[in-house]
Amino acid sequence: MSADVANTAATIAVVVAFALLATVHAATLFGLGARREGRRLLASLLLPVLAPYFAYGSGMRVRAFLWLAAGACYAAAFVIAS
Repeated sequence: MSADVANTAATIAVVVAFALLATVHAATLFGLGARREGRRLLASLLLPVLAPYFAYGSGMRVRAFLWLAAGACYAAAFVIAS
């Protein structure tokens, strides 16, 4: 595999992982809003790393684990691309 192909694949991995993380984060925020948890929603909006914690505490365990998995994928893809 040439260097150009490897760089392109790494860039695509970073973009896809970030898109997944942003989507799961938005779904978590909408879930917190639907549960009328304004303080948790605002805190998760200002400090995104709190979103999985508040999601887990609000009963959205799947979203919390998806958020953590998407964050791990994004971090791994970012390290590989660097």
